[in-house]
Amino acid sequence: MSEIVVRSDSASAAQVTEHLMICDDAFIPPLSHRVNIAEYATKVTRHARCIEGWHHDVLAGLICLYCNNPERGAYITNVSVIPALQGQKIALLLMKNALEQVHGQGVGKVSLEVNNANIAALSLYQKLGFTPEFNTTGTILMTMNL
Repeated sequence: MSEIVVRSDSASAAQVTEHLMICDDAFIPPLSHRVNIAEYATKVTRHARCIEGWHHDVLAGLICLYCNNPERGAYITNVSVIPALQGQKIALLLMKNALEQVHGQGVGKVSLEVNNANIAALSLYQKLGFTPEFNTTGTILMTMNL
């Protein structure tokens, strides 16, 4: 794995926007087909916890999750790694870090949604212990009890 430094909530909205633009086509479907990336980046940097993987000065990986009420659980809204560094277990590193952080806050359940065509993401989430709850048109809600 490339040298990755994990930080929390240090990236600016502009840095998150740049990261998500680089990752746009790696999302299934592309993120820009679902949201305005700059607005989404502003929202997550203001309201979500962002677990960041930095490779030198580049935001290489990003997990964003909401944990406004630990009793209700946490919701992961974003998992992304820039294409040039995919396949190096950066998402796994960041997911483990994010899960440890929310578990330390007393969160007992984490959920996320994934497109059912995103085989790599499904495999990662299952490896971590997430299980499918239900399948909607094109997406699967997965949960993990901590």
